[in-house]
Amino acid sequence: MNTTLQHADPVPSDVLAGILAHLGVDKFTGDSEVIHTILARAKRHYSVLNVYNFTSGNLYPFSRELEEALSILQRSRMIRMENPDYDTYVIPPTGKRLAEQIFAMFAADDQRQLRELAEIFASQCGKNLYAPVDDRDTEEEAHS
Repeated sequence: MNTTLQHADPVPSDVLAGILAHLGVDKFTGDSEVIHTILARAKRHYSVLNVYNFTSGNLYPFSRELEEALSILQRSRMIRMENPDYDTYVIPPTGKRLAEQIFAMFAADDQRQLRELAEIFASQCGKNLYAPVDDRDTEEEAHS
């Protein structure tokens, strides 16, 4: 039995989940302008992003499909917005596992594209759950 998505039209939420599966960070920006702009630019080079249609002529490229994909992933609890400012998405461990399962259903070429997109997305949108500690702060505390 073949368990890969061999059809030409994956759904937008699965594509976004596939990117998040290999993001390498626990958080990413909640700024719609940044998310939409990065994926709109990448769409020129990655056919797996053809599930998203971006408008032009607005303040930034906008995709209703991408907005809906973010909403679906939130409703499914694969991602959530971080309080109190709601400016960051968090990928909980259960969301990461589900994203990995969805990623595994894609064909090999799509998986390659999704891995590359995850690197791009992480470098421009990603955040680590635990910020690195500044060694100078710990040294000052030790000498106090």
